[in-house]
Amino acid sequence: SQANLAIAGELKLMMSRVKSALSVQKDIRQGRDLLFFLRCLQARYAINVFYTKAGCSLVAINPFHPVQFLYSQELMNEYHTVDHLQELKPHIFTVAEESYRNVQSQIPLVNQSIIVSGESGAGKTWTSRCLMKFYATVAASSDIPEGSIMVERIEQRVLDSNPVMEAFGNACTLRNNNSSRFGKYIQLHLNRYFCNLFLFQILAGLLHLGNIQFCESEDEAQLCELENLAKGFAETASQLLKVPGEQLLDRLRIRTITAGRQQQVFRKPCLKAECDTRRDCLAKVIYARIFDWLVSVINESICASNSVWNNFIGLLDVYGFESFVENHLEQLCINYANEKLQQHFVGHFLKAQQEEYAEEGLEWSFVNYQDNQTCLDAIEGNPVSIFSLLNEACRLNWTSNAAQFQSRIEIALSKNRSISRDKFRKEPNFIVSHYAGSVCYRIESMVEKNKDPIPPELVLLLQQSQDALLQKLFPVEETNTKPDENHTKTQAKPALVTVVSKFKGSLEQLMEILHSTTPHYIRCIKPNTDCKADLFRKEEVLHQLEACGIVETVNISAAGFPVSTPIEEECDTLQSEVQDILRQVKPINSSVKPGKTKSPNLPMFCGKTKIFLTNSMLELLEFQRASLLSEKAFCIQCCWRRFRRKKIARQRWSATIIQSGEGEGSYTERSGRVSACLLKGETQFRVKFYRFSPRHFKLNGPN
Repeated sequence: SQANLAIAGELKLMMSRVKSALSVQKDIRQGRDLLFFLRCLQARYAINVFYTKAGCSLVAINPFHPVQFLYSQELMNEYHTVDHLQELKPHIFTVAEESYRNVQSQIPLVNQSIIVSGESGAGKTWTSRCLMKFYATVAASSDIPEGSIMVERIEQRVLDSNPVMEAFGNACTLRNNNSSRFGKYIQLHLNRYFCNLFLFQILAGLLHLGNIQFCESEDEAQLCELENLAKGFAETASQLLKVPGEQLLDRLRIRTITAGRQQQVFRKPCLKAECDTRRDCLAKVIYARIFDWLVSVINESICASNSVWNNFIGLLDVYGFESFVENHLEQLCINYANEKLQQHFVGHFLKAQQEEYAEEGLEWSFVNYQDNQTCLDAIEGNPVSIFSLLNEACRLNWTSNAAQFQSRIEIALSKNRSISRDKFRKEPNFIVSHYAGSVCYRIESMVEKNKDPIPPELVLLLQQSQDALLQKLFPVEETNTKPDENHTKTQAKPALVTVVSKFKGSLEQLMEILHSTTPHYIRCIKPNTDCKADLFRKEEVLHQLEACGIVETVNISAAGFPVSTPIEEECDTLQSEVQDILRQVKPINSSVKPGKTKSPNLPMFCGKTKIFLTNSMLELLEFQRASLLSEKAFCIQCCWRRFRRKKIARQRWSATIIQSGEGEGSYTERSGRVSACLLKGETQFRVKFYRFSPRHFKLNGPN
């Protein structure tokens, strides 16, 4: 029938897709062109296969719909208990288990890190959440003699912290309805302290504070009046924040100016635009302090003692690359962070690994890759960059003139090919050529955002709050004063710390940690910008593959050795455990003459100071080492048990001898005492009997 023919046709189409996907899994590591990888990913996406191994990276495509059993407990246990990870399909659990085994078995132990990157909405936060759930499952199932309860508590608190951080740190953007507006790096090595009542009261107060609307004043010397409903919102906000209502409106509508050597104070009414800015600034500073407080509390909650945990696995989930119609300082910082992560990937894998091959004597034809150092020099370089120009404008307190700042960028960075501008736009702008594409940034208000000014009268208002949490977030600090020549007191102005300076410093600390670990990369791919399921747009995916360097990664991985270890460490680690394997590899390695490229089937290469291995070879060696260590451990256990049982048997035999000896000695002693007493009594009886006998008197006679 037609129905049977239709079903047969669908089955035939499905089987052909499965065969093509299986062939893709075999060939995607061999390296071809970019279109080939695109077809491979599309074929696998069509049959709901969302993870593909691409060299040292794992490509993860966001399905945009729940997939049953893709992250189940049974699947986690399967990836955790398998002997050879390469026998299973590519998955984020493969990367998680590989890093988990490395941090346990490698000698010397090296900390691991998993870097999850991709565009906004590609699924980075979900991937990190599943990785943490996997480690929580592994920690709960591991055999830990002490502290297993503490491990479960810490892992559970890490999972419990996700909804809190995402609730306060995620927001809706043009490209992602649940975009992370913060970067998260967790080290997996909790006294709940959340003042729920105070916290939600403050959040409700911020919502009412945002509803306060001002009207334009007819005279600059007059205060801006409130709209009809704004008075009720202002009163409710003051009650929830526990600040005086009159002072709240006064601080929002009046600016305090301190001038002169005598520090005279002047009060100036604000215009409507400035009132709106001060209202938003007040809400922003409260929310920022709450978020920082939450981060510190969660860090204290999930932090383990250094005396117990020596190594860690770090999970990095950072905001994705962003490019909107209008981009500001926020997008510049976000894209700058992604540039640093891309440089880490390029420097660790594409660049450093190829240079290491050449230094160790392995003939290597270098694979070209896109280096983003020029872009980073334009953003953060010394002595002149976009960040340095922004900090200079803030430090010198220049007038925020966007056109003037644009001309300064063009003059200072004219030789940098990563900087240009859109000549068809009227407003001042500049374009940065990022690794993921060119982005046009609007200069207007960029300097003011970098200053991030907080009027001191607003901070003073919050310090006077009766709310316990606000009092903790805004402690009353003593004003630093110092006498001048005329013995008058002047306020010591604190050093200005700009937004880009704090962001750059925090990012440098993160990169320092990442450089000290062995990285694992997960590249999240967004199949379409509409966030729809079963929709694969080739142009958008192709752009992401090209930006993150997937082709170069696969080509280097297919032709090279991902694992390298110093010869001394490898010999100390393996010693005699893998002699059988090394005997098989040695003739293969010796057959490759100097000056020739390596054989495609060669699993290892001995360089001048290091041994290079493929992933399969390393896994085989580690499996062989673990098996032999298990056999030796079993042999040691048998010897110890035999020694223990012999010792116990000797102790029992000795105890029996001692017990029997004690019994015999007691009987002999008692018998001797009884015999002695009997003999003594018999002797005394005989003496007395002899004295009083008639024979005695007859012989001696009376005295």
